[in-house]
Amino acid sequence: MRLFAIGDLHLSTSVDKPMTIFGECWKNHEEKIFSNWNRVVEDEDIVFVVGDISWASNLKEAQQDLDKIYKRKGTKFFIKGNHDYWWTTATGLSKLYDESMVFMNTNYKIIGEYAICGTRGWTIPNDIKFDEKDDEIYKREAHRLKLSLESARKDGFRKYIVLMHYPPINKYLDETLFSNIIREFGPDHVIYGHLHGEESFDFGFQGLYRGTEYHLVSSDYLNFELKEIKPRPTICVDIDGTIIDPYFFIPYLNNLNGVNIDKKEYTSIKWTDTYGDRFGSLYRNFDTIFTYVYEEAKLLPNVLEAIEMLEHRGYNIYFVTARDTKIDSITKKWIEKNGMNPNRVISLGTKNKVNIAKKLGCDVFIEDDPENIEQLLSAGFDVIALDTNYNRGVTGERLTRVSNWEEIMGIFDDKDK
Repeated sequence: MRLFAIGDLHLSTSVDKPMTIFGECWKNHEEKIFSNWNRVVEDEDIVFVVGDISWASNLKEAQQDLDKIYKRKGTKFFIKGNHDYWWTTATGLSKLYDESMVFMNTNYKIIGEYAICGTRGWTIPNDIKFDEKDDEIYKREAHRLKLSLESARKDGFRKYIVLMHYPPINKYLDETLFSNIIREFGPDHVIYGHLHGEESFDFGFQGLYRGTEYHLVSSDYLNFELKEIKPRPTICVDIDGTIIDPYFFIPYLNNLNGVNIDKKEYTSIKWTDTYGDRFGSLYRNFDTIFTYVYEEAKLLPNVLEAIEMLEHRGYNIYFVTARDTKIDSITKKWIEKNGMNPNRVISLGTKNKVNIAKKLGCDVFIEDDPENIEQLLSAGFDVIALDTNYNRGVTGERLTRVSNWEEIMGIFDDKDK
């Protein structure tokens, strides 16, 4: 299955609306689009159509254009554009066709590990044409986008693709309600259209920003060919013992127990094996009792450089921790303070990371806990283990051991050549 996207088809089977008034490049644009569609799309593929689908003024007229799309291969996902006056409701439109035609607004749909979310969007405040009338619609559309993403997250999804008609942020990265919501949820991709002509193409931001890839897919920008949206490889990264020193907790535990154990004696990740069970109940609730410890933690050398390098190369980075969900806000603040994306933090409150790794489509998991490593290896994941005294007993064909984050950067340098 492959993912494709295009916007602004501006079909006009039932109305006289020649697009050549916008330039000669639009001559025979419908034939160009469908010729490319027929050539590249297979039945199992997905095509996102992000608005301005038909010039029709009512549904009866629009159906002639929709029928043309229906006959093409692939499952099609539609978002309303500002010129789609015929659009009634997503629910009503979906009843006109089978499951190969999916109409979206505020809801979300599932494709593999992805929740597909979206809304039309609207003119953003930093546009010179923005006025008071726009403000009400702008805020309403932002609310709809958030509802779509919240419903997906509530149902357990953590990977998103956002479809919009309007660009959610400009090339200068001036923040908007849309971009703030996108930052909060951290979708892999944001796909939008609406912009036409050389003078307008660069209004919206394109590329990677805060872990999200933005795509302009207006049909004339794409020379009337569908753009393939390629899945980005996903790396899951543990926090404690992986981006924080594996032995960071020893001074705190020594002080609590009145002993002076050094890291050479720290050969088990279970604190009771090293310190006994005198404070067992405290250990089990350490996350919520000793929150200041987590706030004082420092990043290991080269962690930030590695994360930035990987994100720049298009990798999705998720910080997956067994920490109690009650200190999720502390964890996110610490991640942000250290220059990383807090909205990619997933606090599980449990050591079992296999399910979330599957849900995220994880390609590589960077971990230190021996129990987690064994579970991930058994489930078929590639694991990079930060070498510690307490995890050297774990072996496996899909396990790579490293001493530091500089070596991790080297692994991906070799992989990405």
